[in-house]
Amino acid sequence: MILVFGSFILGGQRVIKEFGIGLAAGILVDAIFIRMAIVPSLMMLFGKANWWFPAWLDRILPRLAVDADDIAAHAVDGDGAGSEPALVGSGSAPPD
Repeated sequence: MILVFGSFILGGQRVIKEFGIGLAAGILVDAIFIRMAIVPSLMMLFGKANWWFPAWLDRILPRLAVDADDIAAHAVDGDGAGSEPALVGSGSAPPD
C-alpha cells in the first residue's frame, strides 16, 4: 500500500501528490510504530486480559465447533448454556 500511494507522487496534480504522501506516511507509521511496537507492548502488559471475553456476549453468540471432539468436550463441560454447538464443515447437507 505504501508503494501504491507513493506512486501518486508521480502524478501531475499537486492535490494527488499531497494525498499520496499523506496516505503513504500514515500506513508507514501504522505498520512500524503501532503494529510493531505499541500493540506487542500492550499485549505483554495486559497478559491474559487480552483474551477476556464478556460473559454476556458469550451467552448471546452461537457456539460453533469445527471438530466433533469439540462438541463432545462441550457436552462434558455442562456449562448450562442449553445449546449444543453447531458442527461446521461436517459435510452433511442441511434438511430441506
